[in-house]
Amino acid sequence: MTTEVKRSQRVSGRIHEEVALTLRTLGDPRIAGVVVTRIEVTDDLAFVRVYVRRDVGSDERERKALLAGLEKASGKIRRDVTRAVG
Repeated sequence: MTTEVKRSQRVSGRIHEEVALTLRTLGDPRIAGVVVTRIEVTDDLAFVRVYVRRDVGSDERERKALLAGLEKASGKIRRDVTRAVG
């Protein structure tokens, strides 16, 4: 009996690792303490949604700063993950 795992699930795990690694290497203090909680990948691998949370609680101002930092770093994150995953 073989249990096949969908390709999108395998890719999702690899993307999760790479996004987490990339976030740790960024020097922006606004995104310090961010944890990747979940990755959703469409079956055709055309779209990825990344869910994150802050490791410690934060207020609304810090959340907005976090989102601004992630938006600013999105190009580098996307580029690094694309290179790593292929």
